Amino acid sequence: MKTLLQVALALVAFGILLVVYLDRPALAFLPTRPDAVDQGLHVMAALFIVALALERAIEVYVATFRNARAIQLKHAVERADEDRKFLEEDKKLVGDARDAKAKGLMDTHAAARWELVAFRSETQVYTMRLGLILGLAISALGFRVMQQLVTAIPDANAFQAAAFRGLDVAITGGLLAGGSKGIHAITQAIGGLTQAGKKQ
Repeated sequence: MKTLLQVALALVAFGILLVVYLDRPALAFLPTRPDAVDQGLHVMAALFIVALALERAIEVYVATFRNARAIQLKHAVERADEDRKFLEEDKKLVGDARDAKAKGLMDTHAAARWELVAFRSETQVYTMRLGLILGLAISALGFRVMQQLVTAIPDANAFQAAAFRGLDVAITGGLLAGGSKGIHAITQAIGGLTQAGKKQ
């Protein structure tokens, strides 16, 4: 999987370099808006709201299909913990029998915890994939970041216009999939630039 990803990234990078080098048809310059920083704040604020709504929706969808099993696994870990504590307080069982039971309980506890960790990791993967799919869908339907920061997209060059919109969809979808925390950090950075500009 890692090798395939590296090959894909290398091909994408090579394609970009090839297009820029050949420059056929000529790629037009995309000027940014004069108020790009202020507009960026508005865009990120809207993106933040959409990301929050998306996160809550995904939580509901994931919980609907995953919570029941998660609760079962948590109970299994708790039962294993209780059995271990009971054995520690039990003074009747001694010698090899106690050691054997202790080892069995430790193995049971470790297996239960490992299954819970694996289940949570799998749930995180499902959540991220669902977030990426929904983020890309939202972006494909027209809610995008980059196009709101440039004055115009040159439709005269069909390739460039399509490539720009495709990249915009990918970036916006990735931002939405990354969640509200990352978007909030970007918003704070843009706000810092705005404040620095006003002071100057």
